[in-house]
Amino acid sequence: MADPVTVPSDTSLTEAARHAPPGVTDRDIVVCGIAERHSPDDTTVADICTADLVTVAGDDDLEHAAELMRQVAVRRLPVVESERLIGMISLGDLAIEQDSDSALADISGADPNS
Repeated sequence: MADPVTVPSDTSLTEAARHAPPGVTDRDIVVCGIAERHSPDDTTVADICTADLVTVAGDDDLEHAAELMRQVAVRRLPVVESERLIGMISLGDLAIEQDSDSALADISGADPNS
């Protein structure tokens, strides 16, 4: 991700969805917000996000990132430097780098359809 976007934790889900900050995924908004019948205009990012965020540093290797993903069962990890978000690594990114012949790598490497 070239230019990560962040929003304050008191931002509504509606506004967060418009800005698509990497710490809040479309899955967070749908599963933790909408599916739980929270109003997207009245529910904030802080209401649905994980409090104990697990991150990796920009110079961490892929094996470390993969192990963290396994341990905490997440599909994405924020990449930070000096407590500042610099990017995001996804399960698809790992598949592309570590198993380029896999179906997940093919899907992750394809052009987006939206």
